[in-house]
Amino acid sequence: MGEDQINELIFLLRQSGRRFRQQAFLEVKKYNLTVPQSIVLRTLSFEGKQSLAGLSEQAGMSTSSLSGIVDRLEGMGYLERKRDQNDRRVVWIDLTPEGKTFVKKVPALNPNFLKSRLLRLPPEDIELLILQLRKFIRILEETESPSKGEES
Repeated sequence: MGEDQINELIFLLRQSGRRFRQQAFLEVKKYNLTVPQSIVLRTLSFEGKQSLAGLSEQAGMSTSSLSGIVDRLEGMGYLERKRDQNDRRVVWIDLTPEGKTFVKKVPALNPNFLKSRLLRLPPEDIELLILQLRKFIRILEETESPSKGEES
């Protein structure tokens, strides 16, 4: 495979992510949400209640950034904090019933937002994309072993 093809693949991966984020941003903006707020709502919708540290990891945000976002979403009535009954030091963050209803209403927060676009592809293209992305993710997850000259 030539360098031009690799460069095009990198460009296309970035472009697809960018296009998806742009569409999602335009969608959540209609509902007076920021992208980070939408990420938090979507994460809680998919993953269920989380501690601040767990939500931070799942949403890919620092706990300091997340704290303010959670405060604002709680003020909007979409989230609630609850102390764990067995360990009062643990605070769980979860969607309120209003938050769950809101998430269902906003297309960009719904799993069908991306699914509806993927379903435009023929089934054999979807299968091939799944196989190739699995391979690519495995490669990304591999840990490199040090070469002979780099061993300590």
